[in-house]
Amino acid sequence: MAKFTRRSYRRRKMFLGICLFASMALISTGFASWIISLNAKGEIGGDVNIGTVTDSSVTIEIDREYVENAPEKGEIKPKFVFGSAASDISGRIRNNGKPEDYENFSVTVSGTIKNTQFVTNTTIELEVSAGVLAAAQAGYIVLPECVAGYNTKGEVEQDDAGQPVKTKLMDIDTSKTSQDFSYEISFAWGEKFGGMNPGVYYDSHEEGKVKTGDVMKAELAAFRKMILELPEETSTEEALSTVKALEFNVIIEAICS
Repeated sequence: MAKFTRRSYRRRKMFLGICLFASMALISTGFASWIISLNAKGEIGGDVNIGTVTDSSVTIEIDREYVENAPEKGEIKPKFVFGSAASDISGRIRNNGKPEDYENFSVTVSGTIKNTQFVTNTTIELEVSAGVLAAAQAGYIVLPECVAGYNTKGEVEQDDAGQPVKTKLMDIDTSKTSQDFSYEISFAWGEKFGGMNPGVYYDSHEEGKVKTGDVMKAELAAFRKMILELPEETSTEEALSTVKALEFNVIIEAICS
């Protein structure tokens, strides 16, 4: 019986649905609470067996959480939250008292890769929209390290062959047939906000706290117009209250050779 291993890789996709919306109760100046929700869904194609060819497919299983009690029963979707800090309860910008809207910049992706004896390398990649990339390049946010082809500032990052640089998911132990993985994907606030949450920046930072309410709103609107890819003519109030959904992909690759 002939046994073949594929000179290719198995790709796992998880779709990150992103909803950015304005919270009416956040503060009187109209600062918005942004939610980025991750839907851990994916699909893996299997090999086809013909004649005496042995299937040696590598599979990737993603961990998921579920709520068993009705009416909440169903899969729990991990999420990034671009919102006010949980501890920010005073000042011109503060949280809205809803824990689900508090800032959460990190999501952990975990699971298992099977048939790792055929795997030589693993990578993880976060695909971002043009607006998110532009927001990083402008200094509003800091990208996770796993955005292929770009560094955390949104600058192009390629290898010697001119290919996008990808982030290693984990080291492979070829003596094992299965390995667990866990990877934390994290955003951060950029230098435009002094590297801190805007709610803290405009109330506490030396540069931010002296800015007027109108300037503060205009800067937040500019950020939202960029990350949501809104038309330039969008007004400040429209930008602060616009509801628009975005979608990201997380791609995990197990590379065989």
